[in-house]
Amino acid sequence: MPITSTRSRYEGRWRQKERETGTIEAKTGYQKGQPKITDLEAFKQFVLENSNLTQDEMAVKWNVSQPAICRTMKKIGFTVKKNNTVTKSVMKKNEKYLKMK
Repeated sequence: MPITSTRSRYEGRWRQKERETGTIEAKTGYQKGQPKITDLEAFKQFVLENSNLTQDEMAVKWNVSQPAICRTMKKIGFTVKKNNTVTKSVMKKNEKYLKMK
């Protein structure tokens, strides 16, 4: 594809944008980002009080996403909690193995 055809394709988009919006300026103000946990001490206390919850459950209570919980827990030095369903399934396999002996 020649360079001129690529250039004309983009020029067409810019001209259309200028007709529709009156400008070819880039859009701004729509990038909000993820909610962040800013009060680390309060969050640390929350984690200590609710250590039996999974990150998904903590996210619902704290009103943020699970990745935000994960990032903040990493910042304050907590490790990831094991997934209970995996642990139970592994325990069942171990029980079956032990019964066979």
